[in-house]
Amino acid sequence: MTYDQISKQKDILRKRDRISMDWAILIAIILHIMILYIPPVTSFSSHRNWDKERTNFIQMQRYKPPPPPKEEKIEEPKVKKKKQVLAKPIPQQEMTNLEDIAIDDEDVELVYDINDVDFDEPEPPPEGPLRVGGDVSSPKRIHYVAPEYPDIARRTRIQGIVILEAIINKQGDVVDVKVLKSLNSLCDQAAINAARQWKFEPGTQNDIPVDVVMTLTVQFQLR
Repeated sequence: MTYDQISKQKDILRKRDRISMDWAILIAIILHIMILYIPPVTSFSSHRNWDKERTNFIQMQRYKPPPPPKEEKIEEPKVKKKKQVLAKPIPQQEMTNLEDIAIDDEDVELVYDINDVDFDEPEPPPEGPLRVGGDVSSPKRIHYVAPEYPDIARRTRIQGIVILEAIINKQGDVVDVKVLKSLNSLCDQAAINAARQWKFEPGTQNDIPVDVVMTLTVQFQLR
C-alpha cells in the first residue's frame, strides 16, 4: 500500500469515530431528557389512580356518644307532722282499803275446782339406750382407770388405740362393752377391763337420766 492509501484509510476511520461519538452524545442527551421527564409523568399517573381509588372509599362518620340521661329528681315523701295533743290530767280516785271491803260467801261462785282439772303426766323416757344428740346429753367421765399394758405388747413395742362401744347406764356405770377397732387380743381385753372401772355422770333427756350408747377410746403408748 502506498502512503496515500494509508492516509485515506486513516481519514475514513476518523470520520467513523466522529460519527459514533456524535451518536453516543445524542443518545446520552435523549436518556437524560427521559430521566428528567419520566418521574413527573409517573407521579401524575399515580395521583390519578389515587383519585380513582379515593372515590371508592366509604365515608365513615365519627361515632358520637349519646348524651347522658337526665337525672330525675326523686321527690321526697312529705312527712305529715303529728299534731301534739296535750293529755288531760285524770283525777285520781281515793284509795280504798281492802280490809274495809266485806265479801259474802254466797256472792262468790267458783268457776272450777282444782281437783277436777286433769294434768298431763310427763311421758316416760323411752326404753333402751339412746344415742347422744338433740335433747340427749353426753355422759361426762368423773373417774378414770388406766389400762394395764400387756407385757408381750410392751416387749414387741405394740402401741395404738382401741375403740370401744359401751352403754353408760342411768347410774353412770359402763356396761355391755364391745370392740369397734382392735389393736390385738391382749390390748383389747385390757381396754375392756379398764373401761368397766370408769365412772360417768349419766346422760340425760329432758333432765332425766337415761341409758346412753357411747364410744370410748383407750390408748396404749410406750413411754
